[in-house]
Amino acid sequence: MTNEDPARAKPVPGAGRRRAAQAGSRGQRAGGVDEAVREHLGRALRLAYADLMEAPIPDRFVTLLAALDRDPPAPEEASR
Repeated sequence: MTNEDPARAKPVPGAGRRRAAQAGSRGQRAGGVDEAVREHLGRALRLAYADLMEAPIPDRFVTLLAALDRDPPAPEEASR
């Protein structure tokens, strides 16, 4: 064992891939969220936003989109 500061330790090549593979073997992704939890959250979010997806587009947005179709911004303005 050394007295080296762990914060200054050199990274081990491939260590991130090993951690991701180990996480995958437990049903988790590298971010640490279990597959079942991700599926549950996905279902809950789809249900929460289902009504919003069915709602009509507000008139103000329709007007803005029509204006963009008529007069698209110049290429240099679009990159801002």
